[in-house]
Amino acid sequence: MYYLSLLPGYPPINKKSISSVDERESIVQQANIVQSKREILDNKEDKKQGQSTMISANNSVRFKKIITMPWDKNSGIPELFVGNAQTSIMTSKVPRRMRAPVSMRITPWGGIDILAYNPAYSQGVGTNLYRFSPEGKLVSSVKINPPSGVKNGWRILDFLRDRDGNIYLIENYQTSEITQNYLRKLTPEGQPIWERSGAFNSKNIDINKLEGDFQQLLIDENSNPYLAATEYTGLVVRINSENGSLEPYGEWGEWTGEVFMDGKGKIYYVRYLPEKQTRCWTKYDPSLKKETLVNCDRNLYGVLAAPIGVDGQERGYGVSGMSISRIDNKSLTWQEKIDNIVLSDGDSTIYTSHFHRLDSGGEINVQHWENNGLLTKEIKLSIPANILPEGREIGRLAYLDSEGNYYIYAGETSREDGTLIVYSPEGVIKEQEKPAPDIHLQEYRLQGSRYWGVDLEGNIYLPLLGEKGFHVIKMNPQ
Repeated sequence: MYYLSLLPGYPPINKKSISSVDERESIVQQANIVQSKREILDNKEDKKQGQSTMISANNSVRFKKIITMPWDKNSGIPELFVGNAQTSIMTSKVPRRMRAPVSMRITPWGGIDILAYNPAYSQGVGTNLYRFSPEGKLVSSVKINPPSGVKNGWRILDFLRDRDGNIYLIENYQTSEITQNYLRKLTPEGQPIWERSGAFNSKNIDINKLEGDFQQLLIDENSNPYLAATEYTGLVVRINSENGSLEPYGEWGEWTGEVFMDGKGKIYYVRYLPEKQTRCWTKYDPSLKKETLVNCDRNLYGVLAAPIGVDGQERGYGVSGMSISRIDNKSLTWQEKIDNIVLSDGDSTIYTSHFHRLDSGGEINVQHWENNGLLTKEIKLSIPANILPEGREIGRLAYLDSEGNYYIYAGETSREDGTLIVYSPEGVIKEQEKPAPDIHLQEYRLQGSRYWGVDLEGNIYLPLLGEKGFHVIKMNPQ
């Protein structure tokens, strides 16, 4: 038997940021989200196979490719594969290979930092940290070495850079006897400035000794670094950048999960209210020691299951299924559906897609975005009902070839491989293949939302694993 980790392209099952410690409801029906204008238009249009539409320039979002790095362990990013497929179901089917994810951090000033690769995936490949400008220009690359000099048992849990390029790391190092925490500051060239260590402890915390379970680093627009201790309670401490000592900063009581910080150092998270069975986008101001429930609309229940960031206007961003949403203090103000992104050689067009189930079969809506960020075309690709068995009702755009044919991978279950469907540029089915031949070598895969980032202007950064390299797509809600 094989035990697989999660649905393709979605966050790992151990992600803890979906709510808070007091979220103990058994089964609560997630509230439906009001349809966006584009969804309403989609539902009114005919469902004919291959129907395409030319789109005016008045779009609610724009996409732009800002980073491309080839798969090359010397001149780019080393290409690594996870050992199993990403579904959460026990299966007797041999897992197909998938590319390992790449970690990314967005700074408050718009810089992009990429870590390739986490040693959890390979001990034989160097770990490099790449620094990019807000425009996507490579600024520097530095090799990161483990604190002990030995990779075996070393894991980088989080990382960030300050404005001067100095590197902060929170790490685990596991031996046969104990697991140690490490908090380190390195120069822009990767040389150690200071180091702190303490015992890993999943049940108790002692900040002064760096004893506990720490997963997350934060930074504000003035380059002040912070360490979150929210595996236990609502606690964030400030890191003294000179010597690594930890100082009190924000504490808001019983709560666990993932937190986000705006440029001013205010902290944001999702709090669950059991008496109302709802989730709230919540702000904590350390200077006032005050928690504020920003928005508790029940319609946001699903969106707030997976928050991904906050912008400079206190607006939160979350992912529910295939929808990315923005939340202010009154309502859900913007939403876009997307489940994958595909690029094509020799073509600057960005192709996004989203799937939805029909009464019989399914449909992939593919959108064409020019390099200037504007949406110019949409086409609907119908998936036959016999390819979508009950229980795995999903399909996605996997890649395009040089002739503009669309390749859809659909119908994969825990016991069966999916089918690769080839459509002409006009959306007509040309052929079907099952099992799909080496799809992992050709497919594009949008990484799960836990790897996405949001800057203070509200731009969303989407890491994309491609056939020939790694890409970052910048999504700009209008």
